[in-house]
This record gives sequence, structure tokens and C-alpha cells, in this order.
Amino acid sequence: MHFNVGLAVIASLCILILAERERVTDGPVSPQDHHKPAAQQRLNLRSGPKNVEKFAKALDTNNDGFVDKNELLAWVSESYQKTVDREALERMSELDENADGFVSWEEYLLDSFPEEELHNKEEETLIAQDRMYFKQADQDEDGKLNLEELASFLNPEHHPHMHSVLIAVTLLEKDQNGDGAIDEKEFLGELDDQRGSEWYKVEVERFHTVYDQNKDGKLSGDELVAWLLVDGTTAGSYEAQSLLNNADDDKDGKLSYDEIVQHHALFAKTEAAQEADHLHPYSHDEL
Repeated sequence: MHFNVGLAVIASLCILILAERERVTDGPVSPQDHHKPAAQQRLNLRSGPKNVEKFAKALDTNNDGFVDKNELLAWVSESYQKTVDREALERMSELDENADGFVSWEEYLLDSFPEEELHNKEEETLIAQDRMYFKQADQDEDGKLNLEELASFLNPEHHPHMHSVLIAVTLLEKDQNGDGAIDEKEFLGELDDQRGSEWYKVEVERFHTVYDQNKDGKLSGDELVAWLLVDGTTAGSYEAQSLLNNADDDKDGKLSYDEIVQHHALFAKTEAAQEADHLHPYSHDEL
């Protein structure tokens, strides 16, 4: 009887030791982790293989054993939205001087443009532009911004109701000949004076091959929208495709769990992974 109890104690100790070893290597594991969305899971360069595989399974929302571009895009986009929301919350705490849960134009002005600079011509131009954004973001027209309205004010390119103002302000800034479009020179701005630089060549190529779809030498209509409104989905698409291109070893157009484990450093270095870390500021060594 005592012999059996001793074996049971030894077996329990072994289990505890193995569990602790896994905790140290891969981070604490709980049943809830297996149901946690990928955008809420930590992933960094120190993450162990078992937790990277958990992360891969969380990416695989249709449970087919692979992660395709759409699933990668969903992760990147959700993580990006969390970044936008977090920024709005942080700015709300900074701007809301009277702690009423809103940001008035006066509060924003006081924070962003010190009173002694109000007579500067350049500052006045920026203030006028920000005023346009503020009024458009203030959808209920109460003269102040709640958290959701503040998010659209801070990131107008990611909120459809802000796009008209974004385009109008951009044309005011760049459309020097007043034709309602942006030609190559206006597109390049100060870069037009650096014709020998590599960056100049890259931007000229982008203007003609990516944005000027009808090849008329200027951006207007949908072309202007495509240039200005690189939203979270578009930017996320680039990142998702980059991850797929660099981790898809067998070139089958999708990622196996093993490919994600083998290339987890690529994922750990993305902004999406870094945003997940903001959800867990108490640890940067675990997934």
C-alpha cells in the first residue's frame, strides 16, 4: 500500500516537473488559450514551437489544417484595428482635459497648437485643415468627439465617411494648378528635386504603374482614392501576401502549421504580433 502511494507521488512529481518545463519553454497553457483568437495571442522571437503551433491553429479559422491568405489577412486586419482603437483611447486620456469623456475643439487646439503659435501662417493652415476633419468626424454635430468619432478624426483614411475631407484637404495641399487632379510633379512634391535618387525612381514607377491606371499622366477619381486611401485592408493585404510568399516553402499557396513554426520569426516581427503584445504588457517572453 505504501509502495503504491510512493509511486503515485513520484509520478505526480514527474508530471509537475514536465508541466513546469513546458511552461518555461512555451509559456503558460490553459484550455482557454486554444479558443483565443490569433490577434489576442502573444508571438515573439522567444515563443516555443508548441505555442507557435497553437497560434497557427488559431489562424486556421476554417480548421482545414492550413492557413491561407484570407486567414492571414483577417489576423493582420483585426490586429490593426486594435492598434487604431488603442491609439484613440490613449489620445482621449491626453486630450480630454475636463474628463467628460469627450474631446472638444478647444481641448484639441490647446493640446496640438500652443496659443503663441496661432498667428503663424503655416500653423493657421494646419488648424484650418484639422478643423475640416474635426467637423466631419463630429457626426452628431454636438461640437465634441466621443471615442469612436475621435478614432475617425485621428485615422480618416480608415473611415469611409471621412474620405471626402481627406481628398479635399489633399487637393488643397498638392493640386497646384487647380485642375482637381494630381500630376506626377504634384505627386512627387519635394522629391521632384531629387531626380538622381533611388527613391525618386521608385516613386515615379509607382505613380505610372500602380496609381495612374488610365495612363493620362495624372490621378483623379478612383485613382486618387486608391492613392490616398490605403486602408487597413489594403495595407494588411500587402503584409499577408508577404508572409505567404516568404513562408510558403512548398509553394502551394497556403501555409501548413509546420511552415508557420519554421518561419515564426517572420510572424513575430510583424506589427500584428507586436500589437498582441500590448494586450499582455506584463510579459514579453511568452506567447
